[in-house]
Amino acid sequence: MIIKEFGFLTVMFVSLLQVAWGQDRQKMPTVSVKVVDCFSGHPIGWATMWSFEEGRLRAQKVSYVQPDGTITLRAPRSGSYKLMFRAEGYLTDSLLVTFLADTTLGVIKLFPDLEMPSFQLDVAVVSAERPLLTHVVDRWVYDVSRDPEARRKKMSEMIEKIPQINALTADGRLEYGGQKIRQILINGERHEMINSAIQYPMQMIRADVMDKIELIPPGSLQYDNSEYFLNIITARPLPNGYAAEIKGFASTNNSYLGSVDVVSKIRDKMVFRFAYNVDYGSSPKLNSYSLREQYALEKSMDTSIESETESFSDLSKHNFSFRGSAKPFGRNLTFGVRTAYGQRNVYTDVFTKECDAEEGVLHMQATQTKFTNQSLPTLNGDIRLVINQSRDRTTNFSYQCSGLEEENLRRQTFSDMLSTLLQTDQDDREQFFHRASRTHTLLWSDNMKIGKSSADVPFAGHRLKILASYNHRRYQQTETIYDLLVGGLEYKQQVIDLRPSYSFRYPSLHHG
Repeated sequence: MIIKEFGFLTVMFVSLLQVAWGQDRQKMPTVSVKVVDCFSGHPIGWATMWSFEEGRLRAQKVSYVQPDGTITLRAPRSGSYKLMFRAEGYLTDSLLVTFLADTTLGVIKLFPDLEMPSFQLDVAVVSAERPLLTHVVDRWVYDVSRDPEARRKKMSEMIEKIPQINALTADGRLEYGGQKIRQILINGERHEMINSAIQYPMQMIRADVMDKIELIPPGSLQYDNSEYFLNIITARPLPNGYAAEIKGFASTNNSYLGSVDVVSKIRDKMVFRFAYNVDYGSSPKLNSYSLREQYALEKSMDTSIESETESFSDLSKHNFSFRGSAKPFGRNLTFGVRTAYGQRNVYTDVFTKECDAEEGVLHMQATQTKFTNQSLPTLNGDIRLVINQSRDRTTNFSYQCSGLEEENLRRQTFSDMLSTLLQTDQDDREQFFHRASRTHTLLWSDNMKIGKSSADVPFAGHRLKILASYNHRRYQQTETIYDLLVGGLEYKQQVIDLRPSYSFRYPSLHHG
């Protein structure tokens, strides 16, 4: 087993205990700063702050200022530090600070470089002349290879340096500006080890495996996306090994959630992932009682109606999935299967009694109802082959199989007794509903650029996209009462679709 970059959950747990113990032994002070323009007072977002520990020439940490101009730095230990601030179009400023406890420095004012051209610092700031975060064509690019913390931090910690990206979320998924990042690519392609659905391996892999991080806003010339997403360009292949994540949640109302996720990468070309999720819950019994009395002109005609209801329910769900990827003959092949099973039961007991003025029973009724909904295991799968014929042309072949099958059973027990006639009537009713569907989809798409590529705007120009698909769907539905068929539906559907499209795109001269 090769576990160079990944670790066991036990090792991670021990490491967390060691970190927590170390923090108790030594205070890690923080410093809060706000960076603004010296003339207008407006905050300078996306400026950089470089921290140098006293007596060391190499930067200890590089951090980015938030859009509102604020930044908080946690120093590794108490002591003296040199802080440098730099932003595009401004002169670099610096100051010496001694960290003994949490400190608020207030406001740092940067001067535009045209106002005071002689205000320059020593050669120590030359390394910051090339910013780590730059804006090119249709994306922001963070240069991880030049960050001095790349060998000390994990991938998720490095990604969090980009302003407005948060990795410390409740579910561990990256967010940008409070919104979930819906897509994460590795070298421009979906990767089965790290993507929007599985992100915890980034908490275990060292950051220097990345060369650059691209934050791509909506409307990219290359991807034509509608939401922000990340593209990670690697400096070397992602490490071989495996990682696992186990989650659990329980509450006092008889409900719990659990999940197990394991991903493994073998020989630089194959990735396998297995995931299992369970969800169980049961509601407490709910009892309600009511008494309604009716008075008439003649007392002998007075009546009372007593009603009592008891209800409760339970729910269980199980989801299994397996995904994999490989690169046969240099082509990108991904595949996966999944299935699920679930059941929900609802129980209701209703008792009603009507009495006369002497508390004699006139009418009594008891009804017991059980409703069951089952989602039966149905195999769903997909397989996709991507052929990058050139930089300007990509061909996709895919097959998807999806299905649904569920059953609803409603059973009702009914009894009626009239005490005055000493007559009892009992009845059992059962209603059954079944629904099933199956869909097969074949898809072929070809995305190509017409004409030569431009070095300045490589993803702009004329593009032709051809999409062809074939869908075959079968649907069945039946409904029975007392084993008697009262309704049903069955049909087959076959659809062939061909969609050619043409587009011309060119970047805007203004980047907001």
